[in-house]
Amino acid sequence: MSNDPNFATGVTTVFNNDQDNSSGLGAGTDAEYQEPADGSGKTIALSSTINARYVRFSANGHVRVNQTYNAVNTPVEIEVYADPGDSVAPAAVANLSGSQTTWKTTKLSWTAPGDDGSTGTAAAYDIRYHTAPITENNWNDAVKLTNAPVPQAAGTAQTLAVSGLTPATTYYFAMRAIDEATNVSAISNVWSVSTPASDPTPPAAIADLQAVAPNIRSVQLTWTAPGNDGMLYKAAGYDVRYSTSPITDANWATATQAEDELAQKDAGSAMKFQVNQLNTGVTYYFAVKTFDDAGNYSALSNVVTATTNTPVSDAVTVTSLAQLQQAIDGAPAGGRVITLAAGTYNQTATISIDGKNNITIQGATTNYNDTVVVGMGINNSSLDINFKVNDADYVTIKNMTIRDSYFHSVQVNSGSDYFHADHLKTWDNGEGGFKSTSGGSPDLPYADYGVIENSVIGYTTSGQRGVVEGIDLVASKGWVIRGNTFQNAKGLNDGVAYAFFAKGNSMDTIVENNVFLNSFIAMSFGGGGTGPTLFRNGDTTYEHRGGIMRNNVVYGTSDAAVYMNKANGFKVYNNTMLNIAPTVNVGGVESRYAESSGDIRNNLMDKDVKLRNGGTATSGNNIVNASSSWLINPAGGNYHLNPSTAQLAIDAGASLPADVPTDMDGQQRPTGAAYDIGADEVSAAPLAPTSVTGSVYGGAVQLSWDVSAGATSYNVKRATVSGGPYTSLATGVTTNAYTDSTVAAGATYYYVVAAVSAGGTSPDSAAASVTVPNPVPTGVTATGGGGSVTVGWTAVSGATGYNLKRGTVSGGPYTTIATSVTAVTYTDQTVTNGTTYYYVVSSLYNGGESANSSQASAAPLANLALGKTVTASSTYNSTNWAVGKAVDGERNSIAGKFGWTSNNSLTSNHTEWIMVDLGTAAAVSQVSLYPP
Repeated sequence: MSNDPNFATGVTTVFNNDQDNSSGLGAGTDAEYQEPADGSGKTIALSSTINARYVRFSANGHVRVNQTYNAVNTPVEIEVYADPGDSVAPAAVANLSGSQTTWKTTKLSWTAPGDDGSTGTAAAYDIRYHTAPITENNWNDAVKLTNAPVPQAAGTAQTLAVSGLTPATTYYFAMRAIDEATNVSAISNVWSVSTPASDPTPPAAIADLQAVAPNIRSVQLTWTAPGNDGMLYKAAGYDVRYSTSPITDANWATATQAEDELAQKDAGSAMKFQVNQLNTGVTYYFAVKTFDDAGNYSALSNVVTATTNTPVSDAVTVTSLAQLQQAIDGAPAGGRVITLAAGTYNQTATISIDGKNNITIQGATTNYNDTVVVGMGINNSSLDINFKVNDADYVTIKNMTIRDSYFHSVQVNSGSDYFHADHLKTWDNGEGGFKSTSGGSPDLPYADYGVIENSVIGYTTSGQRGVVEGIDLVASKGWVIRGNTFQNAKGLNDGVAYAFFAKGNSMDTIVENNVFLNSFIAMSFGGGGTGPTLFRNGDTTYEHRGGIMRNNVVYGTSDAAVYMNKANGFKVYNNTMLNIAPTVNVGGVESRYAESSGDIRNNLMDKDVKLRNGGTATSGNNIVNASSSWLINPAGGNYHLNPSTAQLAIDAGASLPADVPTDMDGQQRPTGAAYDIGADEVSAAPLAPTSVTGSVYGGAVQLSWDVSAGATSYNVKRATVSGGPYTSLATGVTTNAYTDSTVAAGATYYYVVAAVSAGGTSPDSAAASVTVPNPVPTGVTATGGGGSVTVGWTAVSGATGYNLKRGTVSGGPYTTIATSVTAVTYTDQTVTNGTTYYYVVSSLYNGGESANSSQASAAPLANLALGKTVTASSTYNSTNWAVGKAVDGERNSIAGKFGWTSNNSLTSNHTEWIMVDLGTAAAVSQVSLYPP
């Protein structure tokens, strides 16, 4: 016996008959024990009481009556007797009664007894009901209520709402109180009540409905919860509707019903509900009716209105993760676009977006390798999640790499709708890249309508946790997983893992145009199952409802390519799934358990459809014996059908215009007589190139575009007017880039590109416009002189002149001080000594003006001669001529200004001088004479 559950300290042994210590627990001296024939057992009498909490019995086999040893330990029952310390039970409740009875509910009330009789506080209540009067004889047959309250101090009035009763039934209620020593009171008085057969009272109408927080596609509504009967109890539910015109009783039926779930609360509670999937920039009207468990509806609530909009966000750039968190926390109500500067950031603490809507976190460029957030390691539990989104809508994370955390790169928690990931790379996270969760706030318990697209999600070798999945959606609705590449989604030692799954009564998930490489299982609705407390709405019937997987490529798995676990109403259309578990007997698509049913069509596979454990599916137009040779170059990443080897897949599919209108490249289906089977639709001519962009470098226009599937070359055309006509610049371009060196400064050009293959030429791409800027002057310098600043620059070829601009603040604004200057220097004499000036120069052309040059600055030198004493060997004094005018700061090179001149009556060939006394010795850097 011991008070230590590990029996490491304070151990008292009260019986030990292991005389030879064969068990290794110490030698004992007690006699061998043999169970008496009458089963009376062995009583171990203690010479004194022992204080202990835990009693442990150890055994090492047994000896049978025939004296043979058996290693099996026989069953043992231990009885331990101790002084309970408290033998006084709580008093019995004597005033149990009820009120507010409806057809399915009632409200019990009583006065709390004590712990010892009628003093103190009891530990617990046992409250029961029966359809017959309750006595000691049938107490155990009565139904025990699971929501009994915690006892209060003796004499306190307590109540309990009871629901789930049957209408038109007589019930008997009774209770007992229990103290901490498990002493139980006698049965209380028995109170009976008969529930009515029907419920004539509807819920009260909502009178304080408000529309708050309108956003891009959502509006939140708040109100005070009415009751099931007027303002009593908890209503069964709410019917929330919206319309683009005012809602009345007359048009209620035509208003659109909001689909998302809403948790019910007791009457008087504050309610919050978000209406989703609205259109942006539209004014909506909202109203609510409340219904009870009898189907009675309240009157129409007050009608409110709100207009969806795109909030105005500000923008900041940060250079550390600490600054990033500060920028998130300090974001204004309209949201914030936060750019994380290029670089690698070592992360030691999770970045959290808590209750902040419309936050965008983006890397410095569109290349996710330029901005990298690195956690503490895939097996370092000090950092579990890189980014957490908590109760925050419209959060976007894009254009960066997020890696090396113990569990996930991004966790999107309840109350966070419209999450968007774009152009991310999540890498070497112990469990996976993304996870959405359920639970949290009862008002907004789920994370819905997210989009993860154009991202790379994977592992160098495999995940490291007990469960591994690239994307894990729990109890989610309306997510789109599109255009991503998944790599090496496997558990340790090729253990079970899913590149993607949605489960926990998730619904309406779209998985399209993704590539899954080297997965254990690529895609699943249902995954490995969900804990019962995590299901959406508490409904455990299905792991997933609805949803579609289309135009995906799966190349290489250890198990099934697609696994449906209790997935109802799924669609698996036009996927290419090859190299599926080559040595394992699995299905290409598996439907498992009786709850799974769906439709499987137009898939290109090298495994058949497999129905397991009662799972069902309709299927058709699937090819189940294809091979990698049917694709152009799967090892090199080209998963398009090879027309010469995949003839059986071409024009062999079922028409699915509503569900699969395009292929994995966005090409319209069909291009031939019927749909092609698999993710690719073979085209006679390639699709027009997309994402044509142009930039100017070194005076030339550099073009680039996305590769067009099946193209062997490209034609490039140019126009000087939007819309053309276009003239050919180049044909037979074999890369997705071209440099146009035949451009003129100041001109705007419009470019289109067409893709070419053996089957023909595509239509022209969308046009990209590029304006070639005029060359900007370079080599700009500024030198301060006495009362002037001289600005110089390098001549620009083709310029007809230059404009000079000046500012008194670095960076401008600048004011033009000289126009059409034809030289490459200019002296600014309209300056104040001691003031720094900032100059820029622009080039002039027949077509306009260039951008400003880089800035140069200088301050004019102080004129130390100004007002000083002057002497001269000869002088001529008149109204405008005098010795003092040589140092009056008015240059005689300026019209109307005069200075010193000598006496004009002197003979020729003489030398005269003028001298200025600066008053003290000075470091003279420049002397200026005017006129020069």
